[in-house]
Amino acid sequence: MMEKKSVPVFSARMGLVYSVGSAAAYAMLPVFTRMSLASGMSSLEIMQLRYGFGVAMVFLYLAICSPESLKISPKGLFIAFVLSFGLDQITSLNLARCFETLTASTGILIFYIFPAITTVLSVLIYKTPVSRKTITSMVLVAGGCCLVLVQAFSHKVALSGVLYVLSAAFTFALSFVVLQRVMEKIPPLTITFYVMLFTTVGFNFVKGDITFLFYLDSYQFLMGLLLGLIPTALGVTLLYLAISVTDSGFAALCSSIEPAVTVLAAYLLLSEPILIVQVAGMLIVMLGIFIKYLDSNHPADSAAASLPKCV
Repeated sequence: MMEKKSVPVFSARMGLVYSVGSAAAYAMLPVFTRMSLASGMSSLEIMQLRYGFGVAMVFLYLAICSPESLKISPKGLFIAFVLSFGLDQITSLNLARCFETLTASTGILIFYIFPAITTVLSVLIYKTPVSRKTITSMVLVAGGCCLVLVQAFSHKVALSGVLYVLSAAFTFALSFVVLQRVMEKIPPLTITFYVMLFTTVGFNFVKGDITFLFYLDSYQFLMGLLLGLIPTALGVTLLYLAISVTDSGFAALCSSIEPAVTVLAAYLLLSEPILIVQVAGMLIVMLGIFIKYLDSNHPADSAAASLPKCV
């Protein structure tokens, strides 16, 4: 198995690029999901397509550009299994359940408590110091997200939905913290592929049927490709790289730009209205991320993980 240096590498610049890139990719998930639902696909079929195409794309990329990244020890395989079935799939399931009783904006607003949970867990587990700039950044990001998702405050909140989304936020935050330690030993691209592989197997096991693949029309097939490429292959890979070159708290906080990108994408692709107050919230979120970046601006380390180039 390809080993990674046990000394953590911290590169704020690359971490910011990976985190924001991942958040922008993840932000397209609600948009593409709504477009796929409108085409007649079910939520579970969308998840099957998303992870099926996503894991195939990551496999092809690694097989061509970095074959050594596909090597993993039995222990590493077990860790990927636990991360997938113990955290990733529970997060996805509870997040899906919360939208049965909550609006999308309300659910996302509550879910984005996860950067704060990640920071607390990081402090408790890794004794990560928290500066005044970090606290200021968290307050600005939280306030900005509230403005971006301002429409959430006009809806009633169901307790069951709140519990589901809080559970999803906690397991998602926990996955950030666990991955920070895991990727000290297992390269990010390796753990990315195998977690995605187990997640794909899990969703197909739950559905128990893949015959719908033979009845997809060209539009549904295109949606599957977009879901697999952007919020999955790119989103997940860049997120894992972000955690590997920075830390879980930094990556989580920078990922908070995702709601702003979702609102903007919905405006451009779905013609959903956007309010001036939401634009102000986007700017506040970006300011909070910038403050966190300045607080973490250590010199870049040449050993920082990166995507291998195909030659």
